[in-house]
This record gives sequence, structure tokens and C-alpha cells, in this order.
Amino acid sequence: MASRVMWRLIAVLMLLAVSVEAETYTFQQGVADVAHPELGEYAGAHDVVIATTTWPASNPDRLRMKYQSGTEQMNTLIRFEGLEVLPDMPEGMQVSSATLTLTWQYENVFWNGATVDVYEALKVWADPNATWDDADTDAPLAWEVAGAQGTSDRGELISSTYMGPRTFSPPVQYQDEQQFVFPLSAKLVQSWINDPESNYGVIMIMNHQAASDVTFSSSEDAEDVSFRPLLTIEVCAAIPSDLNHDYYVDMGDFALLQAGWGNTYGMTDLAIMAQQWLLCSDPDNGACTWTCP
Repeated sequence: MASRVMWRLIAVLMLLAVSVEAETYTFQQGVADVAHPELGEYAGAHDVVIATTTWPASNPDRLRMKYQSGTEQMNTLIRFEGLEVLPDMPEGMQVSSATLTLTWQYENVFWNGATVDVYEALKVWADPNATWDDADTDAPLAWEVAGAQGTSDRGELISSTYMGPRTFSPPVQYQDEQQFVFPLSAKLVQSWINDPESNYGVIMIMNHQAASDVTFSSSEDAEDVSFRPLLTIEVCAAIPSDLNHDYYVDMGDFALLQAGWGNTYGMTDLAIMAQQWLLCSDPDNGACTWTCP
């Protein structure tokens, strides 16, 4: 009996560690993905700064996140459209990680190191017609809370990225053209691929715990296209028992397995699903996070 359990455990580990060729896709305005030239030059990026004060129309090539209590706040909205080209990815593959890379352009102030929070945007917004009060001034469509900060404007926190310290003495500053990587939710990006109508992008907000001010290149930066926001998506084999590809192993997958027993999914050992269920049913369980080889 013990040996049977051991062999089943070995089978589980072999499935979880299955080696498959990973694929990485990149999306940057005006740039073609070298690894996937068939996708052509990308042209679906949108971004806009919304601010409590007037953000100059002469600055379309800059993105800014700022928080200064009682005086000024600036948030940035970014969206990458046209990701539906990726359902053509190899069968059985799904998004395993996604990141947004922004390029720092110049020093605004000499404050403490910045922490930028990234949230899912929940409301359609217009580029360039989004403002601090309205998601689209032409519609018109107002934010629930100014600055896109209501529960119908933005979702849960995706990531919070500390950009490193800046000090007065000795002077330590961010450098022009320095790049910062902001993690995104693999599940969220997969939903943008599967359902383009649900893609409202993300909202980036300066964390309010410490006042700071950061400026990056936008998708309209004319100086160098490599400075523009870069979305990187990595795909690899899904967790074997995640039959509906929702990043968990739970009753939804068991129902599919039961309906297609022995045929559709080729899985006939419930011990494997049970083990992966223990690993991957809890959204907060990091053991369900996998990486491409």
C-alpha cells in the first residue's frame, strides 16, 4: 500500500515538473516582437495621466505617478489591446507570468524612494479623454470616485513595487533610461486574451504612505521606441489538473474530469488530481504558482 502511494506521489511530481518549451511574447507600441514576427508591428497600446491639477497636453510622451498629501496627485492608466492574437499559442499552454516594464526619464523631486501600486482597471476609459473626474469626457462617463479610486473603477491590488531608495547624502537618484519592472497578474492577462472586451488595462498609483513623484516614457515617446511601456507575457504548460485553466484545481475541474472521464482529458488517476487539489485550491497558496522551464 505504501509503495503504491509512493509511486503515485512520484507521478504527481513528474507531472508538475514536466519540461515543455516556454514561449515569451512582447508588446511595445511601434515595435515588432522579434521572436514572433508573424504578429507584425504592435499598435495597440494606450496610456493617459489623470491628475488633480492640469496635466499639460504638451506632455503626451510622459507618464507620471505622484502623491503629495493635500496638494497634488497623479495616476496613470495603461492598456494593451489586441492580445487576442495569443489564443493561437500551443495547445495546453497558458499565461504563467506577465510584467510591465517602464523606462524612467528624469528626476522630478529629490524625495524618498517611490512605491507604485498597480490595480486592475474596471471601467472603460478613453485615451486621451480620461481626466481626474471622468473616465471619458466625450461619453460622458464619470469615475465613481475621482482619480479612478472607487470600487467600480478599480479592482484588487495586483502588485506593489518599491523602486529603491533615493537619499540626500550621499546623493542616490534614479537614472535616466533606468527600467523598472512591475508584476502583473497572470490570470488577469489571460482574461484579456480570452475576452478582449474585459480588457480595461491597469491603473498605477503612487503609494500614499510616502509622498513621491516619478515620470516614465509613454507609448508616444518619440525619442526612442525602446523607452515605451513594454508588456511581457510568458506562457507554458498549464498545471495538469487545472482542466478549465482558471489557475486553481477545484470542483470546476473535477466536474470536467467526471464529464470526460478517460476520454477528453486522459486522466484516470484521481490521486493525482487530489494531490494537485491540495496544492492549488487556495488562491493564497504559493505552491500553485509555477514557472516556465
